[in-house]
Amino acid sequence: MRPTTPQMLKALKLSTRAAILNAGGAAALVREGYVRVKETALSFAGSAEKQHAERFVTIDTALDLDLAAGAPHHARALANAQDYELVPMRRPKGVGAICYRDIRDFKNGAHGVFGEMFTALEDEVVDAEEAKAILRALDEHDEQSRLLRAKCEAVL
Repeated sequence: MRPTTPQMLKALKLSTRAAILNAGGAAALVREGYVRVKETALSFAGSAEKQHAERFVTIDTALDLDLAAGAPHHARALANAQDYELVPMRRPKGVGAICYRDIRDFKNGAHGVFGEMFTALEDEVVDAEEAKAILRALDEHDEQSRLLRAKCEAVL
C-alpha cells in the first residue's frame, strides 16, 4: 500500500497546475524551452480528471516549473505531505522600489491562498492539515503584503 494519500496527490496536481499558470501557460513553457516535456504531458500532469490521476511531472520538470513560476509550488506540496514547513533561506534586506517581481509574487501568493482553500473544500470539509496549509499560504501572502506596504510607505 502506498503511503501517499489522495489529498497529497491532489496537492501535487494543484502545484503543477499553479506552476504552469504562474509561469505563463504550458504552450509558452514548451515554446520557450523551459521544460523538456511537451504541452500534452504538462496538461495531463496538471489535470484533475480521473483518467489522468496517475500522471505527474518528473522531479526535474517540477523543478523547472517552479523556477519558471518563481515559486516553490512542488517543493511546498512535497514538504507539506511530509509534515515539514518550507521557508525561504533568505529574506529581502532592503525595502527598495516596487518591481514587476513584487507584483508577480503578490499575485502568486493570492493564487496560493485560493488554491489551498479550493483544495481543502474539494471534499466540502476543511480538516486540520488543510487548515494548516491555508494558514501557511496566508502567512506567505501576508509577508508579501507587508513588503509591498513598506515599499509604498518608503515613497511617501
